[in-house]
Amino acid sequence: MLSFLRTRTSYSFNLPSRPELRLRSPDLEEKDGASVVKSGHTVARTKVLPNTSSDLRGKIVFFKQNTQVLSQCESAFGDCYRLLVGDKVPKVRAVYDDSRSEVVGLCSEAIPGFVDIRKLQSTVEWMRAVNWKNLNPREKEAFGTSTMEFSDASGNVIKVCDLYEVAKKHEALLDLDTGNIRFATPSFKQGFAEILVASYLFEEDDLHKHNFGVDADGTPRRIDLDMSFFGSVYVETRGERSVRYLDSSPSTWNISIQDIVDFPVLKSTHPWFWPTVCKATVLTAASGDKIFTQQDVELFSSFAKDETFVSAKYYSFLKALLIPERYFEESFTKHLFFAENAVLKRNLVLHLRERQAQLLKLLLTIPEFGKCLTEDNVERIIAELQLERPDDVKQEILARFASIKSMVNSRIELIGRVTNDGLREYLLKTAPGFSAPITIEKIAKINELLSSVPTPKIYEVRQEVLRLGYDAPPMEHFLKMVRQPSERTGNSPPLVTSL
Repeated sequence: MLSFLRTRTSYSFNLPSRPELRLRSPDLEEKDGASVVKSGHTVARTKVLPNTSSDLRGKIVFFKQNTQVLSQCESAFGDCYRLLVGDKVPKVRAVYDDSRSEVVGLCSEAIPGFVDIRKLQSTVEWMRAVNWKNLNPREKEAFGTSTMEFSDASGNVIKVCDLYEVAKKHEALLDLDTGNIRFATPSFKQGFAEILVASYLFEEDDLHKHNFGVDADGTPRRIDLDMSFFGSVYVETRGERSVRYLDSSPSTWNISIQDIVDFPVLKSTHPWFWPTVCKATVLTAASGDKIFTQQDVELFSSFAKDETFVSAKYYSFLKALLIPERYFEESFTKHLFFAENAVLKRNLVLHLRERQAQLLKLLLTIPEFGKCLTEDNVERIIAELQLERPDDVKQEILARFASIKSMVNSRIELIGRVTNDGLREYLLKTAPGFSAPITIEKIAKINELLSSVPTPKIYEVRQEVLRLGYDAPPMEHFLKMVRQPSERTGNSPPLVTSL
C-alpha cells in the first residue's frame, strides 16, 4: 500500500456490492518517490495489481487523497461524464481500506499521452526559444536526454526532456509562427464541445488549464472531476476561494437561453475556471498558470459562431436529454452507497432531473436545436452509449427522441397558425425563441388582434408576444414586422427578409 495513506475517518463501513468497484488500498502497487502535491491534494502515479476484482486491474492510475464523501462523489461524477463523453474522461474509483474501515482516496485511470493545455503552451514557448524550426533531427533528439530546465511565462520550471517528448508527439498541434495551439481543427472542436456541454450540465467549477488537454492522438480529454455539481455539493466565497462540503445547497447554476445560444460563452452562469473566462486580475501568482489569458478567451469564445462547434454542441445537448435518467441515478447509487450519503444522493438525483427538464424546456425554443433532431444522430447516440440491454435501451431512447421531436413540431405548427406572414416568419426563424408554452389560445388571441379593423392593435399584439416569453423588439420595428401587405408603401419587401 502507498506509504502516505494515513487519513482516518469514522462512519459505518462496508465495501461496494459490485466486485468491479472494490478497489482496495492493498491492490495498489508501491512506488517509492512517486508522490507529488497537485491542486491541494497529494497525488501519486501507481499501478493497480492485476489479481484484483477492480475494473482498473493492471492499469496505470493516479491515486489522489481526498475525503470519504468526495472520493465517492468524484467516482459517481466520472460515471455520469462517461455516459455523455465516453473515454474523454478517465474512469475514477474510490479506494477502500477494509482493514481500517475507511476510504483513503480515489484512483483515476491514466490517459495515455495526456498533456494539459498549460504544458502544451509551455512547449510552444520553449520550441520558439530554441528556434525549433531550424534545428536538424539530431539537434532535436539531443533534448531528449538533456538535464536542463526551462522557465515558462508563468514561472513554471519544466524539464527540457519532458518538453521534448511533448513536442515530438504533438508538433502538429503547435503553431511556432504564432506561438498558439491549433485548437481550430474540426476533430478538436467536436470533442471540445462534448466536454464543455457535459461540464456545463454537471456544474463544473474548476475547468482550468491543468484539467483539460489532449491525449497521444490529439483528442480532447479532461480530468479532475471533484468540483462538478458545484452548486449542489459546495458553498463558496468568491475572491480567495474557500470551499466546504455541504449535504445540500440551492444551486446557483441556472441554465439559460443566452448561455445555450452563445455557448461556450457564459453570461448567466459564473464558474470560477472556464475557457471563456479570464481571471487574470483576480487570482494570485500561485494560480497564474491555471488561468485562461485574454487571448485564450478570445479564441474559445470564437467557437460560439463556428458551424462545427455549434453542431456538436446541439448534438451533445440532445444526447444529454436522450439518456434515461435511471442511468445517471445508477451512477450515484452504486458509488454513494453509505447510509450517511442518502440525503446527498437523493438531492443529486433530483437536481440533475431538474436540470435536464430545464434544458429541454429551453432547447425546444431554439430553432437550431431542431436541426439536430435527425435519425442519424439518434442512431449515433445509441451506438456511442454501449449500455447494458441494448435493445431495451434503444426502444426507450427512440421513444424519448420521438417525444422531443413531436414537441418541437407542435411549436412550429402552432406558430405557423399566425396569420401575418412577416410576424409568422420572424417567430419561426428568430433565436432565442420562447421560454413560455405556446398554446392555441395564445395564437388565436394574436390572430384576433391582427385582424382588427381598420388597423391591427399593434400594442396588444406585442403584449401577447411578450406573454409567449419572447422579448419583442421596439414598437417601431414591431409595427413594420406585422404591417399588412396592403399597408406597405412602394415595392419595399417585408422587413423579415432582412433579418
